[in-house]
Amino acid sequence: MTTEMFLHDLLSHQARSAALVVKCKALLSKVATQAAQVLQSAPGLEPGRLIYVGAGTSGRLAIQDAVELAPTFSFDRVAWCLAGGKAALTRSVEGAEDNQAQARRAMARLKPLASDVVIAITASGRTPYTLAALKRASAGRRPAGLTIAITNMPDSPICTGHADHLIVLPTGHEVLAGSTRLAAGTAQKIVLNVLSTQIMAHLGRVYDGLMVDVVPSNRKLVKRAIAMVSAVTGVSLEKAEQAWQEAGQQVKPAILMIEGRSLEEAHAHLVRHGGDLNKARKA
Repeated sequence: MTTEMFLHDLLSHQARSAALVVKCKALLSKVATQAAQVLQSAPGLEPGRLIYVGAGTSGRLAIQDAVELAPTFSFDRVAWCLAGGKAALTRSVEGAEDNQAQARRAMARLKPLASDVVIAITASGRTPYTLAALKRASAGRRPAGLTIAITNMPDSPICTGHADHLIVLPTGHEVLAGSTRLAAGTAQKIVLNVLSTQIMAHLGRVYDGLMVDVVPSNRKLVKRAIAMVSAVTGVSLEKAEQAWQEAGQQVKPAILMIEGRSLEEAHAHLVRHGGDLNKARKA
């Protein structure tokens, strides 16, 4: 094959992955809504966590999604089970994906609660580590509140009732046989992107397409946070920065303060409305 022909095949499979996710739109909407409801937790329960489970490429993609939630949405209630542990983040760990005992121990240490959401990912749908961890999360003495399975293989073992919700992305054979980092990985990454972002939106951590809970960890994000305050309220960047500083470098209370509330009232409104800026502004 020429370089152009090979690239055409690669890109065609990537595009097909995106199209497969679009077909799951209704299911993803349902899953995100239920996940957010579980994470908001019932009275008396600890705040819910998103727990990611996977091995190899699938596991690394899951953790990539997990670690982005804190800086983007100030959501640090995440945990993960990766076959091979932290060492497997940067290199392959021999036999890790077959170690069911390790998976059960890892999930047992996390002690899933009824306010937790578990997302298990396996391209083949039969990875022993992922299946064992998911079973432990579902059938333990303290099962998770919601379990979600993502796979690229229809009619695989994970499709047989192990999760509350099953998302199947039949990407088929890879252009490079067996390399699930390609079409399968792309489909998984898109699902993780849209699912976690929609969950965060339901939890009030998105406002009008803005990352209003962003952690301003560098100059670029500081400028972005101040610009968000200015854009929402219509005040100058100077006034927006002043309010943002007075609000402890937080976007949402800064907006409410500019609109006439004291810092204490702003925080109280946000707590009362579960951090949802839209509801707090209307109250």
